[in-house]
Amino acid sequence: MGCVSRGGILCPALASRNFGIAVAEAMALAVPVLITQKVNIWREVQLSGAGHVVSDEIDEIADGLRHMCTLSEVELQIMRLNARNCFLSRFDLEKNAIELLNLMGSLSGMNSREAKPLG
Repeated sequence: MGCVSRGGILCPALASRNFGIAVAEAMALAVPVLITQKVNIWREVQLSGAGHVVSDEIDEIADGLRHMCTLSEVELQIMRLNARNCFLSRFDLEKNAIELLNLMGSLSGMNSREAKPLG
């Protein structure tokens, strides 16, 4: 897996493997991602503007890298913010656990016991 640090991007090198967790972790750190449609969270990345999604063809991946390298600092900053926001809204474990507990409580009729965030 290749990762350019210091405000760079995450680009899993093997297009056919599932790097969803690594991608989500990168987005948690506000790192834009370049992924293929083989990564199971590609739709979330694309919809949120958290990175760039390409097919799993070598030429497409190379074009994606070229595209990411030509982005302006402003475009990269927007993508960084989108990456962090995508993580917080879709992949944050505490938030998801609270939502699940609240859903289970509402299904069982225990609305008065809403789960609260830790801390």
